[in-house]
Amino acid sequence: MAPSVAEMIANHTLAHNIITHHNTSDEILDKDELVLLHRFCVDPTQKETLLTENDMQDQAGDEPGTRASHVKGSLAGFCIATYGTERSALQPGEVRELREWFSSRS
Repeated sequence: MAPSVAEMIANHTLAHNIITHHNTSDEILDKDELVLLHRFCVDPTQKETLLTENDMQDQAGDEPGTRASHVKGSLAGFCIATYGTERSALQPGEVRELREWFSSRS
């Protein structure tokens, strides 16, 4: 059984658990979420473009990831929106780990 998402984020194990639990009953992300996260991991500089394309841009004054998580229900969107902030759900090493995993699956 996978730990809670909050635990995974706090312990910087989200990427590891996404990979480990893929195609199991404890899968963290569904196919659409994986596609979105993959696009981000390939080029994190496209963060704002991906958020805009997926209607996940936060409003002025919102905490990063508010629209993605609370309105859209997207963990991948939350990871993208918070990346590079004080509350980043994924660290650069985790993005590299996911990018390598996505590459190995292609």
